[in-house]
Amino acid sequence: MNKLSKIFTYSLIILFICFSIFPLLWMVSTSIKLPGDIYSIPPKFFTTFTLQHYKYVLWETQLVRYFFNSILVSGVATLISLTLAVFGGYGFARFRFKGKNAMSIVILFSQMLPRSILLVPLYILLAALKLLDTYQGLIFTYLVFTIPLTTWILRGFFAAIPSELEEVAMLDGCTRFQALVKVIIPVSIPAIIATGLYCFIVAWEEFIFALSFTNSYRVKTLPIGISDFVGQFGVDWGAIMASSVIVSLPIIILFMLFYRQFISTFTEGMMKG
Repeated sequence: MNKLSKIFTYSLIILFICFSIFPLLWMVSTSIKLPGDIYSIPPKFFTTFTLQHYKYVLWETQLVRYFFNSILVSGVATLISLTLAVFGGYGFARFRFKGKNAMSIVILFSQMLPRSILLVPLYILLAALKLLDTYQGLIFTYLVFTIPLTTWILRGFFAAIPSELEEVAMLDGCTRFQALVKVIIPVSIPAIIATGLYCFIVAWEEFIFALSFTNSYRVKTLPIGISDFVGQFGVDWGAIMASSVIVSLPIIILFMLFYRQFISTFTEGMMKG
């Protein structure tokens, strides 16, 4: 019975892995197919290899510009979020103040709400500030969900660090701020890096805000740029899949390089949070 249970468990795991990986493999396969093979019946997984879709999206469209926009907006939003979240998370982890529990609940609750409910108030605000279709406006809207996210994650990690570290530093003459900068932040570098990468990924893949608050190729991000290949009379699946591969590659590479930090940071953060 024990062997049967193991076989059943491993079979489910393998099935789940195959089910998860298949869309990614199909995306890559479609991106290197000839246009005629994309619509073949029955579908062909392996076919004649071609890079024409990649050449098209890289040299004949605005995809490179969209890539730069995504890097800029996601990178700046991540840097601002991390800077504020380090101090916010540390404050929640170390200090007792009136309304602390209520604020923690609000931060957590904000992550459960769909972002679509913020579209109208944010649009009105950006229009009043004349920040529609600008980098500044898009970065501002990203901060709405990245700051609470990073603050909550770092709060859990800072809570796991013994407070004696700061106390020893302050006994040696450091202020609270100096103890944070010289002691706590260096100890927390792996968690800060992992949190920053996760924040970058969330901003990189964001779609609804970028779609609603931009209308020119000058500011559009990669997820929005992909929708350019959906026309009134057809869909260029080869271009869409090639663009999707380009969008996914940075995230896959980052996760493969730092997956240990992701797992350890978020496991510890959620347990202590």
